[in-house]
Amino acid sequence: MGHAIPVVARIWRAIVRVSLFLLIWSMAVVVARQALDQVWEHQRLSREVHSLQQDYAQHLDDYAEQLAENERIANDEERQVELLKQRFGYTEPDETPIIILKDY
Repeated sequence: MGHAIPVVARIWRAIVRVSLFLLIWSMAVVVARQALDQVWEHQRLSREVHSLQQDYAQHLDDYAEQLAENERIANDEERQVELLKQRFGYTEPDETPIIILKDY
């Protein structure tokens, strides 16, 4: 019987060690899973930011082109008259307007 107590104590110690190992391992798994979720979210947001930056750059290019076109129109009287004719049906005094109706 004298040997039974040390065996029980060893078994108890082994159970405690295994339990602590499993507790620490499960906590590490939870932390790793949270870190992985954060990495995925960061990658998703990085892709979204990159896409938005490209869209923004494209809008800036379009805006710059429109400003350049407006500047050209402001300095070109012939182009202004041409646009007035195209968009609003403007005619000069010596021209005869022709209106074409669409069939519906």
